[in-house]
Amino acid sequence: MMVGGFLRAAGLIPAFAGLCLVSAVPVFAGFQSAVAQVTTEQNLRTCLDGRYPSLCDRTRLTPSQRQQADTAERAANLNTCLDGRYPSLCRHALLTPEERGRVDAAERRANFEVCRTGQTPSLCRRHLLTPDQQRVVNAAERQHNLTVCLDGRTPSLCQRNLLSAEEKRRVAEAERRAGANAPRVSPPLATTQRAPATSSPRRARLSGCEDGLWIDRVAANGAILMLSDGSVWRVDPVDTVVSSIWLPVTDVIVCDDEIINVDDRESVAARRVR
Repeated sequence: MMVGGFLRAAGLIPAFAGLCLVSAVPVFAGFQSAVAQVTTEQNLRTCLDGRYPSLCDRTRLTPSQRQQADTAERAANLNTCLDGRYPSLCRHALLTPEERGRVDAAERRANFEVCRTGQTPSLCRRHLLTPDQQRVVNAAERQHNLTVCLDGRTPSLCQRNLLSAEEKRRVAEAERRAGANAPRVSPPLATTQRAPATSSPRRARLSGCEDGLWIDRVAANGAILMLSDGSVWRVDPVDTVVSSIWLPVTDVIVCDDEIINVDDRESVAARRVR
């Protein structure tokens, strides 16, 4: 009542408004308390999920809850590590010696699966291969390269140093056929007037971007995006509500720290982690 009386005396509010102001104080305090309680519960759920330690505010946890959060983080990290395909997302420091052995085996298996296709040698970590696996991978890469070379239409992608003499002969013939069958483009007709130049925002935007990619996998509720070139991206927490509903095989364009969904015409801020 003292606050209301002072304001009334100053002529700032009428008498009845002072009563309303004082009555609203405990209501507002109760609302603040309820919001704080909900925020604390949400934080606890995030911490005990284990997958998002950077979003966990440990200052709000009790000692017992901190121990539970540590256990949850180690379990979630182990699941990520045992996948084997994303070693850059695995926090190896949290693993026990026994777990490190399992994770090492998982990473070697996943790496061999990538290497044995022969299609992406730049993503193959050869130091993880056994001698027998090296032979399998070398054969696969040679076979894939020969397939590309015998197409004849993209000689710049053909690694001729991997071809035998007989294969080089077959490739040369394939390139001659491809050149003979290529459509001939007629030169443009001369005109007395040039069409006015028009700016193309789309083309200008793509000049510093990389297209021809698609989403291979969406993980951690949209927080992680794996693309077709093997790159791994961490999405800004503000944009995960968008990326969480993106589907695999969706075409995307990468522009520095932005990933654009071509199909949905949406974009998210992201940082490459691998």
